[in-house]
Amino acid sequence: MPNMNGYELTEALRSQNFTGLILGLTAAVIVDETDRLEAAGANQVLSKPISIDELKRVLTRLESPVLE
Repeated sequence: MPNMNGYELTEALRSQNFTGLILGLTAAVIVDETDRLEAAGANQVLSKPISIDELKRVLTRLESPVLE
């Protein structure tokens, strides 16, 4: 992204009281990346490449709390 990275975007959304689902996607599989995205406010962090089946599983699992 030209103006901010995913961490900054996530933090900006949360600072504006956005309560929707934020999925972080990263090609880095090291724990620091996952921890950093979660600390910024992501609900879930997935590693690239991601399969449609994996995305469906995560969205199904997270769907109920998001809608409540």
